[in-house]
Amino acid sequence: MEFALIAAVILALFSLHFIAKILKAGKFSNLPPGSLGWPLIGETLVFLHSGEDGEPQRFIRERMDKHDSGL
Repeated sequence: MEFALIAAVILALFSLHFIAKILKAGKFSNLPPGSLGWPLIGETLVFLHSGEDGEPQRFIRERMDKHDSGL
């Protein structure tokens, strides 16, 4: 049990160090602005949270405004 916890902490620290090193090097400087998270999980959680707030239409409206092509 302790070994698994220590291994998970070490893996997390190495992952954070690697991500920080990449971001500092500017590898993502040519990407468009926005979240680098996992779209399916992150968007699903935001959608569920907007439903808990009693306004699920807000989520859809925000995405429509953000991605509207203006045609």
